[in-house]
Amino acid sequence: MNILGAHSGHDTNICFISDGELKYYNKIERLSGIKRDNNPPDTFFIYPEFRNFISKFDIDFAVYGTAYNYIKNLYSNRNTRWTKSFSSTVKHELFEDHHLAHAANAFYGSGFDSSYVLVVDRNGSFDTTTKKENIDKPDIFPCKFNTTDIEKNAPTGCQTETLYYCEYPDIFERVITNYSWMGITGKYSMISYHIGFTEMENGKTMGLSSYGKYVKDSYRVLNSSFPIYTFDHLKSIIGDSQVRKDFLISIDPSVSPEDLAKTIQVDTSKEIIDIINRINFEKTNNLCFTGGHAQNCMLNYEIAKTFKNVNLYVDPIPDDSGCSIGIAKYTWYNKTKSKNKSKMNDIFFMGDF
Repeated sequence: MNILGAHSGHDTNICFISDGELKYYNKIERLSGIKRDNNPPDTFFIYPEFRNFISKFDIDFAVYGTAYNYIKNLYSNRNTRWTKSFSSTVKHELFEDHHLAHAANAFYGSGFDSSYVLVVDRNGSFDTTTKKENIDKPDIFPCKFNTTDIEKNAPTGCQTETLYYCEYPDIFERVITNYSWMGITGKYSMISYHIGFTEMENGKTMGLSSYGKYVKDSYRVLNSSFPIYTFDHLKSIIGDSQVRKDFLISIDPSVSPEDLAKTIQVDTSKEIIDIINRINFEKTNNLCFTGGHAQNCMLNYEIAKTFKNVNLYVDPIPDDSGCSIGIAKYTWYNKTKSKNKSKMNDIFFMGDF
C-alpha cells in the first residue's frame, strides 16, 4: 500500500510511505529556498527530483492533515492541480484532522504500545466537530461553547489544545479539546509579536526569558474571542498599528521585553503543567507531547522535572513539519490494522531518488 501524506500551510511538507515504511520526506522550503514556505503541496511537482520519484508509484491514498476548510474544499475538487499533477494513479483522497496528524506523528514515533498524547499549538482544525458527550464530561480543558453551537455539533473557535488516548494500531480517542481563538500558544505568540519578533519566533521569546524576571499582571488578554487565523489576517483587517495598540492583549509599557518574556514563559508553562496534572493516567503512565508549543525546551524540562513518574516522549518534529508523516502513518495503520511498531529512530529524511 502506497500513501502520500501532505500538510499545507507554513512549513508545507510531504511524505511517501510504502508498505508502512517511510521512503520520502521533504519540506517545500528545502527546494524553494524560502524559509517556512507555505505554497501548497502540489508545488512539489515543479521540482524534477520529486516528480521523477513519485511518478514511479501508484498512490492508494493521498491524505491531508489540514486545519483549514478552504484546503479541504480546494483539494476535494478533482479538477485541481493536486490530482492533475500525478502521472501515476491516485485511488483515494482523504482529509483528516490537523491535531490528529500531530498526535499520530508523536505516538507512532514514541515506541509506546499506548499513551496519552497532548497536542498544544496555535490552532488546529477550524471545522472539526466535537461529540456532545465530551462536553458533559468533567472538563480537563476550559472549553467554551454556546448552546447553538452544541446543537449544531460544531465548536466555536479552533482547536488549540487536545488530549488523546492512543493505542495501536489506530485508536485515537479524543478525551476533550479546547476550542478558542487564542489558546496558550496564541497568547505566547502575541507577546512575541509585541516584543518585536514575528508570530513564528516564539523560540526567541523563550531564549529572552532567561534574562528577565517574573512581573505579575504585566499583560492582560482582551479579545480572546476575536476570530484570528493568523496575525497577517488580523493586520489585513485592522492594520498593524492597531494590533500593536493593545487590540488583543494589553501590555504594561513599563515592563521590559526580558521581563515580559519571562512572565509569558512562566504563565504558559504553568497552564500546560496544570493540564497534565488533571490527567489521572489510569490507562497508561506514558505521555507524548507535541504541537508547535512542544518546541519550547524550557517547558519540556519543567514537565520532565515535575512528572518524574511519567514516561515522557517529546515529539522531535512537533511543529507542522511532522504532520505529513503523522497523517500518512495514521492512514497506514487505520487501513491495514498492522501492530508492527514504527518507532522514530532518527529525523534525517532525504528519500531515495
